[in-house]
Amino acid sequence: MATEKQKYISVSLRTGGFALFAPLGSLVFQWVVFKKDLFLGNFNAAMIIFLLGLIIMAIGYLVLKEK
Repeated sequence: MATEKQKYISVSLRTGGFALFAPLGSLVFQWVVFKKDLFLGNFNAAMIIFLLGLIIMAIGYLVLKEK
């Protein structure tokens, strides 16, 4: 059974990880709506942050599976 502390940490990590999806979402939004070009440097940075967000979300889920 997961403790309240583990649940709080898990939700915090998942929320923080989801927030790191924003840079990539912003680039895609600008590309679709405003027809702006995707600069390779901005896209690479956004992908790194996106992947970091995925890793943080995975850690958030693993916190609950530990027990």
